Amino acid sequence: MPALDLSKLVKGVVPLTGKVDVRREFHPLDVGLKKDQKYFTLGGSPIVLPGRGQGLHRLQTRVESPIAGVPEEYQREAYVRLLSTAIFTHRVPGHAHSWPSDVPQDADALARLRSVLLAAVFRGANESFENGIFSPQRFACVGVLSVLTDANEPKKIADAWLDVEAASSTSGLVAALERLAGPDLTAPPNSRPLTMLVAEDLWYESQDVEQVIRRLAYLSGTNPSVHIVGPKEVSAVRTQLRDALPSRLIMFGGGLDEALATDFVSRRGTAELYRPHVEAIHDVVDWLRTELPRLRGVGPALMLNPEPLEASSMPVMPIAVASRCAHHNGTPYVLDQTTGWWWTRDRDQHGHSIFKTYVLRDDALDWDADRDVDGNVIEGKNKGNVLLHIPMSWMKLCSFPASHLSGR
Repeated sequence: MPALDLSKLVKGVVPLTGKVDVRREFHPLDVGLKKDQKYFTLGGSPIVLPGRGQGLHRLQTRVESPIAGVPEEYQREAYVRLLSTAIFTHRVPGHAHSWPSDVPQDADALARLRSVLLAAVFRGANESFENGIFSPQRFACVGVLSVLTDANEPKKIADAWLDVEAASSTSGLVAALERLAGPDLTAPPNSRPLTMLVAEDLWYESQDVEQVIRRLAYLSGTNPSVHIVGPKEVSAVRTQLRDALPSRLIMFGGGLDEALATDFVSRRGTAELYRPHVEAIHDVVDWLRTELPRLRGVGPALMLNPEPLEASSMPVMPIAVASRCAHHNGTPYVLDQTTGWWWTRDRDQHGHSIFKTYVLRDDALDWDADRDVDGNVIEGKNKGNVLLHIPMSWMKLCSFPASHLSGR
């Protein structure tokens, strides 16, 4: 599969109306598709949507089934737009996605299987921004259309099926692509050199951690240099960092030598150094799914980042006296002197959470609560596994705390 540019996928958001124009000259699948619907890819001949037989019957059954996570009023239209106007369309190696139980799965059948990956981001008809939340929430669909050619007539389609997943966040989109894109991914061009250092103890937990990181990076549109670092590798990695001087440095794990960070900061500053709080591989995966797209200009809610919003539309932090400010990975955390809470904006915009508050304990910020636009606590919602705890040593002090109260 070729390199994937998430920013283009999000920029090409497909508007939905809740209506589908179905006429006789359309495809017999009867979901507003062209009669001769084909998928042209960079490799091989076009993949044709079957117009008769078992493949058509199986697809008709599928499009009558709801896609989990897609609003009811857009169910049918989501199928139409995914199959007809997907922003990302590319052939992937034939692999057994939702292989029908009544179709023999053997080496011969796998050799006759052809699949195309389809992906698109959708927005509702009346998308708006109010009180810090985009409504209705955007969603993405990722699908794999598989066609099985006839054993005796290669140009004839014997069967076909469609596997579709929906996602309501950028990290969910990356996860869906990860599951459906197949094993072979192409490294994207690297416009800004990025280096990731992984502590040796994480490698001991999972020795395929480097492959996991590269796969997620490729899906997010980045091509990093990845190093597993133990005591024996520190000297060589320091030399490589000095020679390569990457634009960004991401350090996973608490056992990494501080000299690696010090060398980088002395030449690039703190703004491009990222030190996520991770304790296990799943923390690394969670961070990569959210933050790598952000580094490519894609926000967590399937929007380009920064979103094209007027500053006046951003809710003001309900802070009486803004006395201190510190930044972590470009996000400001502002201290309200009257309450002792550190406030930041909830960039995910999910669950009506507009702000997050932290408290300072033992020279670190610990997550306290998710809050609505008025600053009231939202019960039953938490931060998850990432950024529950942010050491102040990871943060860069800011001299203008009040400037962040009404903007990001």
